[in-house]
Amino acid sequence: MSYKWCYSCENTFLEDELENVCVSHGDRYSPPEYVTRCPCCGEVEPDLEDAYYCEYCETAYHIRKFSEVDDMCQKCFDESVKKLKKFVEAHGDKADNAVLSFLLDF
Repeated sequence: MSYKWCYSCENTFLEDELENVCVSHGDRYSPPEYVTRCPCCGEVEPDLEDAYYCEYCETAYHIRKFSEVDDMCQKCFDESVKKLKKFVEAHGDKADNAVLSFLLDF
């Protein structure tokens, strides 16, 4: 599945959901002309970019919202870091804290 992101409305959707709208019926010598339209905002010939699917929260996002971890959005990454920090604070020792801090600064 291929996802797209619309600059106008900042929504993501499947590429198959793009609508093709007939703008000219043509005549017997020329075929009809079609343009694409965003299924979310209705923008004709929208400026689109590829969007990517997060395997963890199962949502598609623009590439700017992805983390350094393969197939993980920044939101999932940030939530996981918070959970790890809480776990280390509750169950870890000084060395665990130092390692986690090092990894987060890396």
